[in-house]
Amino acid sequence: FTGRGVGTALLKHVQKKAKRLGYTRTSLLVEKNNPRAFKLYHRLGYKKTGMVRMKNLEFDKMVKPL
Repeated sequence: FTGRGVGTALLKHVQKKAKRLGYTRTSLLVEKNNPRAFKLYHRLGYKKTGMVRMKNLEFDKMVKPL
């Protein structure tokens, strides 16, 4: 389903629900070797705030205020 808007729709749904529940931000981790996902999250307003390492994998931490 790549490129069909499924990921965008899911993220927007989660953001709306989080806002209704009183959350002020959402965050996620994206693998360093996944530039397409990073681009999607950035386009939706997420900003890189750091890096997380788990075992031998590196992830960018991204946050979006609601």
